[in-house]
Amino acid sequence: MSVTPAILHLSLVTSGELTDADGRKLGRIEDLVVRLSGEEYPPISGAVAKVAGRLVFVPAEQIGELDHGRIKLAKARLDLQPFERREGELLLREDLLDRQLINVDGARLVRANEIEIARVEGWWRVVGIDVNPQGLLRRLLPRAVAPRVGVSEFLDWASLEPFTGHIPTIRLRVPHPKLARLHPAELADLVEAAPHGQGEEILVGLHPGRIDPMPIEPGPVEGGMLAGIPHRVADPIVDDPVQGFPVCCLDSLVVVPGRGHIP
Repeated sequence: MSVTPAILHLSLVTSGELTDADGRKLGRIEDLVVRLSGEEYPPISGAVAKVAGRLVFVPAEQIGELDHGRIKLAKARLDLQPFERREGELLLREDLLDRQLINVDGARLVRANEIEIARVEGWWRVVGIDVNPQGLLRRLLPRAVAPRVGVSEFLDWASLEPFTGHIPTIRLRVPHPKLARLHPAELADLVEAAPHGQGEEILVGLHPGRIDPMPIEPGPVEGGMLAGIPHRVADPIVDDPVQGFPVCCLDSLVVVPGRGHIP
């Protein structure tokens, strides 16, 4: 019989205590770190904590317990490493919480009111986000009563694509492979609904290798989902031999954003 893993809420882990293996307080948890490596549920690669007034990185292998209100080290000694962002890493509270993501299954933009974590396959992983009001309410309540707000239904991370253009250590033009499951018309609706920079990221994420390396000024197309997005008019529509649908369709145009604008 399978056992459903317990769900941890990011908001109840961060601002909790960092303790040594004997339970003595060392500092305060500021954030959790994940690396977007293509896994269905990205693992927690470490934590950012404030110890003696400075931010330090706690590697995953040094974490013994992770729970609401605290992270307990596996050993009595903590190797204090100054925290520095590394390529490909994402901070859950700073980079993901309260931000929009793409719900691929629903072909719509959603907002992360809470980030859900569970122990899956031997390690803590991001398993989804809560877009319901309960997730926001939990964060507004005093920590003593916040856990009483139960777990509501949340969106499975396997159906989500985060925007990464605002993250300094993740390049804007990274693939978003889950978007390949969407129909071109659904992609067009997403681009039109997204803010300028996120709309560009959706287009570029589909085909990061096809982007012109030179800055491109906005073209003559007016209105619609292309308004204000740097673009160029490509050759007649060419089907993608891998994904099986056009790069992006709008009437008779194929448009690909240029590299000249990064918000």
